[in-house]
Amino acid sequence: MSTDTQNSCDACAKRTEDAFAREVDEELRQERLAGLWSRYRWAFCGAVVALVLGTAGFEVYRSWHTQVRLTESDVFEQAVISAQTGGQEAALDMLRDLSRTARTGYRHLARMEEAGLLLRAGKTAEGLAILDELRRTRRAPAGIRALAALAFVGHQADTGSPDELRAVLQPLLSDAAFAPMAAELTAVLFIRAGQKAQAIEVLQKTAQMPVAPEMQERLNGILSVLEKE
Repeated sequence: MSTDTQNSCDACAKRTEDAFAREVDEELRQERLAGLWSRYRWAFCGAVVALVLGTAGFEVYRSWHTQVRLTESDVFEQAVISAQTGGQEAALDMLRDLSRTARTGYRHLARMEEAGLLLRAGKTAEGLAILDELRRTRRAPAGIRALAALAFVGHQADTGSPDELRAVLQPLLSDAAFAPMAAELTAVLFIRAGQKAQAIEVLQKTAQMPVAPEMQERLNGILSVLEKE
């Protein structure tokens, strides 16, 4: 609006005042959502990331009982024990060798565990690169790809692009096995972007799916918190 127009009538000044008031209200709303994200982000993210890496680290393929599988299982277990007792470098070497030579699903489990060790050691870029590779490869089982995608997003929930990370999670929202965790992370990303209504919507939709009772209870609990804000 030009200066001449503003000075021409009181009505224009009133419209300007109203527009300013709306802008202030919007800024306050964004501040409230930012505060909500700050208060509840770890409640959303912590359990998801811990579950993903914990599941990936010890998942086994019970239907495979060959000697090869048992041998690779022993190597994987030794690597995990080594990492837990302070031998991270030795563990990484074993896991990298296993991921190159394994002929069973331990090829992919070794990569997941390697990513987890790197992330815990603060080597975020290296760990995320492995998770990104795993979530994309069609050679890995669907479950491993899903877990890799969840961990990939979970470790960037604070810093990554909300739009790009939501796109990674989108396919998992229709899979009842992974939808609850994907929905939580998606809600986190919506809240980061100041979109509380969208966060509530995705959680409500997932809570109506045939998911495990404990996950449905968790989703309803988060919804209760958000809807009271």
